[in-house]
Amino acid sequence: MKRLIEMLKAGTATLLLMQSAVVESAPDLASEVQLCAKQLDNSLRLDCYDKLSAANIKPAREKLTASENTSSKSASAMINQPPVAPVLQAEVLANIEQFGLPAKIETPEKIEAVVAAVEKSRLGKWQVNLRSGQQWHQTDNGRMTLREGDVIYLETGSLGSYFLGKVGLNTRIRVKRVK
Repeated sequence: MKRLIEMLKAGTATLLLMQSAVVESAPDLASEVQLCAKQLDNSLRLDCYDKLSAANIKPAREKLTASENTSSKSASAMINQPPVAPVLQAEVLANIEQFGLPAKIETPEKIEAVVAAVEKSRLGKWQVNLRSGQQWHQTDNGRMTLREGDVIYLETGSLGSYFLGKVGLNTRIRVKRVK
């Protein structure tokens, strides 16, 4: 962790020095870029840009090496300080690893329940009310006989789908929870 902080501080110092070098040479650089842009021949224009970039990189590197000694001393002094919130850093790293993944909520793969009420919709699909208060509607065209008081199971399928089946039977229908 200390090494990471040291690298971040050195990188920040490097970026600041490069930015200051670019800002100092910005007026000359802008006029030189305009001169290069006026070149009609593609190869001559490219050579002009290459020479311009090479000339501006050298002073920035020289300033960088001169200030690396001072930035490494200040970075090592800052590293010797105690961490501000190590718990917070661990939480941030854990959040970064989980970014973009669906939230994990511990739910059972399969539950059993008792049917409180059953009716068919006008399209012939089951609407099932459980004693727990949950309501499930059939989404596929599968066939199954359901009655009040039947013991059923609900299990998770792939891609967030759910299946309803009767205990002791080898058939199931795809359902969606409504309430």
